[in-house]
Amino acid sequence: MTQRLGIIGYPIGHSISPIFQQAGLDHLGIDATYEKWEVTPEGVGDFVNGLRVRSCC
Repeated sequence: MTQRLGIIGYPIGHSISPIFQQAGLDHLGIDATYEKWEVTPEGVGDFVNGLRVRSCC
């Protein structure tokens, strides 16, 4: 199953981190995606709780 990894922030649109991280994952043959998750400071708690509900951490 493909793992989902990412960077959380606000604003996050300017981040080029996913480009470099995904390149590294691909180079190493790791089955994962590296994504941008734009989350406001006020929304971090709900976002993390959503991750827990989906059993990803």
